[in-house]
Amino acid sequence: MDDLLNNYAALYEASVDRKINGGDEQRAVYNPVIFLFVGDKISDSINSIKNEIDVKWNNSNGVLYFHIYRAAPVEDSSLFRMGIPLESSDLHKYRKSLYRGFYDNESLLIEFNQKIRQAKARLQQYGRMYSSFEKVNLCVITRVDDPLNVLIPEITLLFKSKLYDDFKMVSADLYGLIAESNENDDFGYASAISVAFFKEIEYFQGREYSFKAPLEVLNEGVRLDITNGNAPVFDLIYLLGDKNEDGIIPPKAMERNYRAISYICLLKNKIISPAGNEPDNEQYNNEYFKKSISAGGKGQVYASAGISWVKRPNSAIALAVLYHYYRHYMDRLKENTNKNLQDTLRILRLDEASLDMKTGEVIPEDGIQDGMMAIMSLNVSPSALEGMTFQEAEVKIYGDSCMRYFNENFEKASFKRLEDIKLEGEINAHIEKNIVNSHEYGLYCGYMWTSKDIVSEALSDVYKDIQKKIDRLQAELKDVYSQRVVLSPVHKLFFYKKQGLMDIKRKLIEDVYIRKREIASLMIKQRIVLKYEAAIEKIHREIEKKIYELESLESLIVDASRKNIAAADSYLGQNINEYYGKIVDDVVEDLSNKWGSKFYFDERFAGYPESAEMLLKRLIENSKKYILDSPKFMEPFEEELLHRANISSEYGEKVLSEEELFKNLYSILERDARVSTYIMEYSAKHRHEEKYFFGDYYSLFIQYGFKIDQKTRTYRLGCVHEKRTSGIEKLNLMGGFTIESLVYARNSAKYYNTYEKEGFELHGIDKELLPDVEFNI
Repeated sequence: MDDLLNNYAALYEASVDRKINGGDEQRAVYNPVIFLFVGDKISDSINSIKNEIDVKWNNSNGVLYFHIYRAAPVEDSSLFRMGIPLESSDLHKYRKSLYRGFYDNESLLIEFNQKIRQAKARLQQYGRMYSSFEKVNLCVITRVDDPLNVLIPEITLLFKSKLYDDFKMVSADLYGLIAESNENDDFGYASAISVAFFKEIEYFQGREYSFKAPLEVLNEGVRLDITNGNAPVFDLIYLLGDKNEDGIIPPKAMERNYRAISYICLLKNKIISPAGNEPDNEQYNNEYFKKSISAGGKGQVYASAGISWVKRPNSAIALAVLYHYYRHYMDRLKENTNKNLQDTLRILRLDEASLDMKTGEVIPEDGIQDGMMAIMSLNVSPSALEGMTFQEAEVKIYGDSCMRYFNENFEKASFKRLEDIKLEGEINAHIEKNIVNSHEYGLYCGYMWTSKDIVSEALSDVYKDIQKKIDRLQAELKDVYSQRVVLSPVHKLFFYKKQGLMDIKRKLIEDVYIRKREIASLMIKQRIVLKYEAAIEKIHREIEKKIYELESLESLIVDASRKNIAAADSYLGQNINEYYGKIVDDVVEDLSNKWGSKFYFDERFAGYPESAEMLLKRLIENSKKYILDSPKFMEPFEEELLHRANISSEYGEKVLSEEELFKNLYSILERDARVSTYIMEYSAKHRHEEKYFFGDYYSLFIQYGFKIDQKTRTYRLGCVHEKRTSGIEKLNLMGGFTIESLVYARNSAKYYNTYEKEGFELHGIDKELLPDVEFNI
């Protein structure tokens, strides 16, 4: 059932994002964009970046995705893929073998060129989706520890060369992802590869870098040179790690980096809206950023980024709503249990009248008196009976005929009929139909009323009352049997002797066997009570299992809700239960007014499901259909958070002002947008920062953000103006640091040096071409 809850929360969040984002101004990029993913270790970034763009860019269909892999392709029909299955059994030369194999494999290069042409043809089909088709942006993404990145210059320059056939301008940026949390056995080798790649970046990003290689291969095997004359391969190099500038690895760090990449690409290529074009709103300028981060002097410099966002914690809200709706359902189930004992017994058919009725169904119809009067008696004179006890007189008149007749025709018949009646099935069906599945009572009533505290004690009292009646009748019977036969003078006369015998017989029948009949009926009734008790105990155990399952849902939902609230920022997740509990109360009250207070138990709502899982499914459907669809759940982000933050004021606490709310939001955005690179601050002397909001420039919060440090600001601040109600995003850019400043590179250098000494050939090109990089280790 955990999967049910997780799917429900995730689907609701996705659906709300779509609805709310539908009210947001859709984004669009000005120029065509190609995402080029290099390596197997980058596979999980593809869907993440693609999904982000598909949801938020209105010309996302025109974006191309190309994956170059070695052994692990991503399955996606919209993705161009190119495999480079070059294997080497010698790890010492693995990276170099990949490099040489790429150059030597003619069929591979033919196919690669074909794939690039196919991608260009696809891109041209979507030309009308862009405002300008003169420039194309190539975003190359790789993991710094992926062996396939040895081919980054070749792959990129081949792409650029083919793109220049159709575009006037081609820009390329490299995004190198760093996984410092790598705990695999190969972390030493991976670290060595990373440093090798960093050294290669220093080489191919040099201002004097030149390249010439016959990489364009036609079907006939004809080769053409790809050239690059005295210029870096990439415009900008971004390094994004799972460890931020504070040295902390935040939750889902790599997912944040993937999202940052899509936003950097958007920032560089977005169509600028005239709205929000105000003097203090500094728009992103790529050339300005490049010059600013390079202003410190010679050498290759790098950039990094951090992204943050705030929005309604929709999955936590969905689970809070489900929990409160569940509580309403359970409270309503328990509501009808407060019946007095006699009413409860009557409803269970355990009251006196119901037991008498059931006993009457078991015992034979009245006829015992006539039947016994017809029993043949022995030839006895009344005078011979005078002075005997009635017990002695019965034996004298009938022998054991009366006893046998009563036993066969009443006692045995009654007990046989009792065994033939399926009392357990009857009471089970009655409780199921008339209590458990009744709108008036329900499962919880069935549970409470069949408990030992009620049933056993009540039936014990009934059993004792019956036993008292039996004891009283047996005492009376004993008294009757012990009485002496007394004949009146008339009965001694000859002509009245027969009448005298009949009177004795009648007394035996009426005073003895009628009592025996009552005693036997009461014993049958006792047996019925015991059978009912056993049946109800069994029913209670079955209902108890269902109740346990239903009540276990509470902890299941609560745990899921707490996890989701904990996943949200503590500030953004505050008062979710209190605020949405009140909203659920209001919605349920509306439903009660419309459908009646017991609407839950109607089949169109929750009803009486067979299992806890079925109940959960129905409660989820009810929550989505009748509660979460309410307009109260579609408030703009800032309004919803302000209302929710201030619900505590109902309990006498301080009301949160709008300015306090904005201050808290600003702190969250700034904290979470810390750039994703851990560097040595003292060695990063020429740090340049730019920060960009994504939201409505004219909103009160964005205006607050522009004023907060207006006089002391040392960074460039802008806002990508969009009409938005779903939330606010912030992208921080930082650049100007060198590879020597990167803590990961410093820590990895020792592995590079060691593997080099052990004879590992970590480069494809001649390492003598590589510039010296001093890490001071």
